[in-house]
Amino acid sequence: MRYRWVLSPVVLHVPEDGDAPIRKPKAATLIDPARGKTYMHTSVIGTENWCLSLVAGEDFGPLLADKEIIDIFEQDGGPELLALTPSDLGWRRSDTIRLSNRLGARGQDISVGLDTPFGELIGELAGKISAKQDVRKLGVSRGRLS
Repeated sequence: MRYRWVLSPVVLHVPEDGDAPIRKPKAATLIDPARGKTYMHTSVIGTENWCLSLVAGEDFGPLLADKEIIDIFEQDGGPELLALTPSDLGWRRSDTIRLSNRLGARGQDISVGLDTPFGELIGELAGKISAKQDVRKLGVSRGRLS
């Protein structure tokens, strides 16, 4: 299974069984073509219209093609990325500025430096989306799925 960290709009999803509509990440309503099922996810959903999700799947084509969904790191990686920094991955300052700008365009004003651990970035995003939740609510603890 592959993973992607995404910032996704929250949509009102009507379950097939006719139950009441629920708020859900748009990323979790898309179909993973390799599996023929919706992407698996664990998410921080607040009262706003955006959520932070760790999405699991095999083929991220539909997820990456959706212009409303931000692929935060633009590469595969789950909890293991949280212990790394942009410089660990060979990012340049222009890459961190681009990420800060993409997040800012969605109302998430976060400064990303070359030595900012990705875990801090994900924790800050989770806290901004829902002050009551933190990165542990994503099933992630110390860079590992918990």
